[in-house]
Amino acid sequence: MKIKILIISLGLCFLFLILAFPTQVFATAGGHFGGSVHTSITHTRSYSSHSSFHRGYGIGFPFFHRGYGTSFPLDFFLFAAIGIIAKIRQSSNRKSKYTKIIEIEDTTRVEQIETIFKDIQRAWSAQELAGVRNLYTDKLFEQHEKALTKLSENQQTNYTLNPIIEGLSRYREKENSFTVDIFFRAIDYTSDDNRNTIINGTSTDYQNFHQRWTFVNDENVLQVSKIKALKS
Repeated sequence: MKIKILIISLGLCFLFLILAFPTQVFATAGGHFGGSVHTSITHTRSYSSHSSFHRGYGIGFPFFHRGYGTSFPLDFFLFAAIGIIAKIRQSSNRKSKYTKIIEIEDTTRVEQIETIFKDIQRAWSAQELAGVRNLYTDKLFEQHEKALTKLSENQQTNYTLNPIIEGLSRYREKENSFTVDIFFRAIDYTSDDNRNTIINGTSTDYQNFHQRWTFVNDENVLQVSKIKALKS
């Protein structure tokens, strides 16, 4: 019986080591409205959580030190469960393939998307959205105005410079709206205006971004209602 328990425990330990520790740590960069808490266009990196596994050690291994031999298999069951959950989460959060293809046949629609996209990016970097107010729905405009106000209060400025659209995909039309995935590269960074230093991102290197934009057609006028940053 003890031999069977040992074999099962060793097997679960091996399974945990395979599942719990991913071979690659994925990072994501957010461009316009896809970044950290203090801004909507901030370059950020989000890594697979290894800290949860370190906390897991604190749950299981004390049983060994305290001599609770009967808890040995239970510890490995716990570790295996943590590993399986982490593997599932890692799989669901894998970065998407960066696309450099325009998959929309309607050239007029493509021009509309590109024009609105660039106008909003330019207005954001200038911290002046009034000139593109007609390109926003009320709700999204209010959100972005608040984000700019927060940046200003912190004496920070976020820039998304020279955005270049390289791909448009996953175009989906509904009754009065449509969504499209925009793949672009840009120089994206946040500066501290007091110290004149960069606190996030880079002012020299282009970064790749992937976002899903939602447009609504309000009386034949296109407005942006949602921008979601995705992994790229």
